Amino acid sequence: MATHPGWTQPATHADAATEPPIRLIHASPLPQPAAGPSDQDIAQRLSALMQQADRAATLHGAARSATESRSAAQAAWTLGLIHLHGAGVPQNRMQAQRWFMQAAAGGFPLAQAGLAWCAMDGCSGPPDLEAADAAIAALHPSAPARAAFLAWLVEGRRARNQPSQQLAPGRSPLLLAAAQGGEVHALNALGIDAALHGQDAVAEGYFRRAAPGSPAARANLERLTRRPSARDSTVSRPTSTSGEAHASADALYQKARALHRGIGRTPNYSEALRLYAKAASRGSVAAQRMLQLIYARPAPQGGVDILWMQQLAQVDPGVVPSSAIVPDGVQIWQREPTPLYDLLPTFWQQLVGEVSRGG
Repeated sequence: MATHPGWTQPATHADAATEPPIRLIHASPLPQPAAGPSDQDIAQRLSALMQQADRAATLHGAARSATESRSAAQAAWTLGLIHLHGAGVPQNRMQAQRWFMQAAAGGFPLAQAGLAWCAMDGCSGPPDLEAADAAIAALHPSAPARAAFLAWLVEGRRARNQPSQQLAPGRSPLLLAAAQGGEVHALNALGIDAALHGQDAVAEGYFRRAAPGSPAARANLERLTRRPSARDSTVSRPTSTSGEAHASADALYQKARALHRGIGRTPNYSEALRLYAKAASRGSVAAQRMLQLIYARPAPQGGVDILWMQQLAQVDPGVVPSSAIVPDGVQIWQREPTPLYDLLPTFWQQLVGEVSRGG
């Protein structure tokens, strides 16, 4: 991983996890007013942004003031966010990247965040993690917390692409640096990790810090308050063993499944829970889904329902959709559609996924 100057290495968090290899269910857009904006209003706002973004290109020399240049670059940045998320327009990531490039050329600092995301996500071609590193380094002086979060995403993708060079378990200094800087996506990620480990009080703290700027964190906080705390579980969790220090996520998951099902031994639910949590923290999607299923149907007195655990022993979360067996009303932990979603103006957030409401 490229090292970016200026970052400090905070104390590590035993339960911090690397980015899961798939995106979890996206957060719903902000609540739309009863009488939402009309198609004409949307079109007028888009037209105004485009005129503003193009104005600097039509002026030359002294006629182009610094204020006009900044205004044009910011408009280009907003148009990039709009097209990236499909907010009132068809989603077009290639067009989004072009707007981000124009904003960066105009000197808008946050445009580097857009270029970093497009580079790692492949807006106009295969992902380019080296290009993402360069954009992150350019972003760091103006937005160190967001740069740290984006660097953490790149770190996780590199680890998945090179299984033999997995990240040290439980060590995410970039994620922690981003969270310490108040970056809402980092706070939400740490909240999800804590929730997967049954550390509800820790998760609640992270979700509450992120909630003002994150619809996903608000939804996660609401869900968290509706489920019993894992500390009330009737299943105890033994401590970790040193032999698991470098085990892969899949190996931990398979060991958890064997203990859960009682393959070749008596089922050990407490040990299975611990290993599911460890596998989830290292990126196992199947382990994440199994934990979500386990905690979706608590015992009447609170905590883990042993009968429900027995039923789940025969379920393969990698094949059976969660919606087929999760009780009604239960949601999966949410993340934002992109790590730039919170920068999309509120007016446009309410239009994500809406292209035309007229026909």
